[in-house]
Amino acid sequence: MARKFVCVRARNQITLPMEVISHLQVAEGDFLQVEIAASGRAQLVPARLAVVGTPEAKQQDEQAEEQIKSGQFETFRDVGSFARSLGEAHPEDTAPSSRSLIKMERDLIVATLHATKWNRNVAAKKLGWNTSRFNEKLKKFKLTPEPTK
Repeated sequence: MARKFVCVRARNQITLPMEVISHLQVAEGDFLQVEIAASGRAQLVPARLAVVGTPEAKQQDEQAEEQIKSGQFETFRDVGSFARSLGEAHPEDTAPSSRSLIKMERDLIVATLHATKWNRNVAAKKLGWNTSRFNEKLKKFKLTPEPTK
């Protein structure tokens, strides 16, 4: 694929070229995960969020149960060992710290809030959380609705 340039506009918005949208097979409302390597290189990866109670979520639960029954899992002593294991998939990167995992969670919540125009109920549903858990996360990260211009 050819190199494409995008411009960061107000409120950190960018427009992805149509070639990128087509290649990633995403549309309005879909999520992209931004992965940043230790080298500074960023990569966009489509993120599929399964909402509790949907057929997709049920299928993922069934797959997880099968993997557990067949021993395809690993147990971790603490967050640090889990974070280090994530780095093994990309040896050129350093393993993420528990702090970066917390930042990823916050970034996912913020992206969901933006995608739902700060509708807390819809955002909680998209993330598969109940409203009280979602509100706890908002308090934890001190997230409040952005003022309108």
